[in-house]
Amino acid sequence: MNATSENSLKKYHQAAYTYLVMGAVYLGVFFTTMPPHDFSLHFKIIIPILGVLFMGLAYFIYKGYRKFTLLLVVIYAIRVVVSIAALTFGEGGHVAVQYVLPVLFFTFYMLGRAVWDWRP
Repeated sequence: MNATSENSLKKYHQAAYTYLVMGAVYLGVFFTTMPPHDFSLHFKIIIPILGVLFMGLAYFIYKGYRKFTLLLVVIYAIRVVVSIAALTFGEGGHVAVQYVLPVLFFTFYMLGRAVWDWRP
């Protein structure tokens, strides 16, 4: 664990909870904005895999692994920039981008808050 103080560890805990909740919101938005199709494959295979992935990633955030969380901050920063570019310059992008951009930005903020000890 690389977190040095109890206050810093609390920020990692908050970031982990945020990561889980925002991941569920993200998936919910995409599933509701998708064109109608058969969800049986999603519920049998993809959702359990994503659930384990989210839980595993959140575990490492919760434990205060700074380098791992920093990697996620960089990934989410790239996702925010690409989403903004898609909204600004893109044509015919997925309709959910405008709804998940705040989710991506809030997740980026909470992860960055834990890594760089930003004040609320």
